[in-house]
Amino acid sequence: QELQFQQIMLMMKEFLMHSNQTEIPARTKSPLLTRAEAAIYLGLSLRTFDRLRHELSIPYVRLGRRRRYLPTDLDALIYDHRIVDESDD
Repeated sequence: QELQFQQIMLMMKEFLMHSNQTEIPARTKSPLLTRAEAAIYLGLSLRTFDRLRHELSIPYVRLGRRRRYLPTDLDALIYDHRIVDESDD
C-alpha cells in the first residue's frame, strides 16, 4: 500500500512537471477516492491519514471490502478543523 501511494505521488509529480497545468490528474477528481488519493487530497502521509481516520472517524463509503472517501466529506473535515485566529487582525 505504501508502494501504491508512492507510485501515485510519482505519477502526480510527473504529470505536473510535463504539463502546464497545476491541477491534479482527473482520476483523483472522481466522486470516490481511494485511501491513497484521500491522503494526497488532504496533503497527508498514509500513516497520518490512517491515524486521523481512526481518531477523527473520517466518513467513508464501503464498497464490498473496500473503503472509498468522498471529497465533500474530506472538505467538511478540513472546514470543521480549521482554526480562525482573530488576534492577527
